[in-house]
Amino acid sequence: MEFKERLKQFRLENEMTQEELAKKLFVSRQAVSKYETGRGYPNLETMQLISKLLNISLEELLSKEELTKGTLVMNHKNKRNKFILSFL
Repeated sequence: MEFKERLKQFRLENEMTQEELAKKLFVSRQAVSKYETGRGYPNLETMQLISKLLNISLEELLSKEELTKGTLVMNHKNKRNKFILSFL
């Protein structure tokens, strides 16, 4: 099962709508929809917040393949380190 399917499954198990999850993540409902359809991925900070809100670990949220493919990329914008989870 991929991230998009796990996210939807855990969201529904927590009886949350896309809108409710989006508000708690400080993103739009459309962003959550993109995550659940595989048209986009949240950044690492949002991914961590998702796991916290849904009471699951990142390992539970991501498949083993996704964890293996996921890489942390450092972005040096505005003299701040920003970590982004990207999938190859």
